[in-house]
Amino acid sequence: MNAENNNRRTLYESNPTVAGLNKVPGFDPLKLLRRTKSAKTQEPVMRLDLPYKKLWFRLANPHGRIRVNALRVTEQLAVYEAQIYLNQNDPQPVGAFTASCTKEIAPDGRYIEAAQREAINEALSDAGYGLQFADVTMRPEDRRYGSEVPVAAVKQSIPAAPPSAPAQAAIVEPSVQIANSSTALAQPVPQAIEPARPEPAPVETLSVKKENVPSAEAPAAPVQPVNEAVQKPLPTTETPQPVPPYTQESPVEEILRHLTPEQAKEVVVDVGVCSGWTLGEVAQKRPASLKYYIFNGYKGKNNLLRAAARLVYDSLTAQKAA
Repeated sequence: MNAENNNRRTLYESNPTVAGLNKVPGFDPLKLLRRTKSAKTQEPVMRLDLPYKKLWFRLANPHGRIRVNALRVTEQLAVYEAQIYLNQNDPQPVGAFTASCTKEIAPDGRYIEAAQREAINEALSDAGYGLQFADVTMRPEDRRYGSEVPVAAVKQSIPAAPPSAPAQAAIVEPSVQIANSSTALAQPVPQAIEPARPEPAPVETLSVKKENVPSAEAPAAPVQPVNEAVQKPLPTTETPQPVPPYTQESPVEEILRHLTPEQAKEVVVDVGVCSGWTLGEVAQKRPASLKYYIFNGYKGKNNLLRAAARLVYDSLTAQKAA
């Protein structure tokens, strides 16, 4: 490339219309260019790395979509296509690109990642996120930089590496073979941007008057005696319920020796139409059912129910006789 082309400014710097393409207020991609070498010519160039292209696209299109589809993946070869949509509901993409990479030439053998990254990188440039820096003002036979800019063509001074520039963005270029295509693709996971951490607030130093600081020689405050009555646990007011000397399966005659009529009325029926009632309620609502629990109608094993029903029935009969 001759000196005349080397001294020529980029279209981004010289043409306001080009600089206005996909412009985001407060975001200047020219300041994010990184100095590196072109894999095609080995000449020094200024490149906009893929993470910054993605950031630019996300800022300009919050509802946009980047789809990636595997066209062919083997143990030695990966072919991926990327499509760029300004809105995830758009039927057609505004940029598309297909890239392939072999395991043999990929950095660290990561040929699948290399093919994916190159497809996305070129598709974003095709959609207008990096195309502004292409050397399109040169003759066709001298256009060798794609979306990269020759170092001599950049007018303003740009740092050698912008702050926090991802180091992995440059690993794809030497290992990719490129072809154009457009096919339906799958959505990749967008890269998250870590927010800047705020600086800690300065700690103020408080000055303390000397007279407010207690002297080490000052006598200690007297210790107040502890009221022992407060520390003692309060006696419980609950009275433990006595355990009856019988069970539900004890003989009826043995239960009758300990059961009182009042206790019998509190026994709960666990069978039949009166299930859930106390025998006192049965005596009031269905007194005839008491005979069922006493005279061989009830076939269960609950002798407590039989004995209690007898006491309630006898009490009820005595009341009627009186």
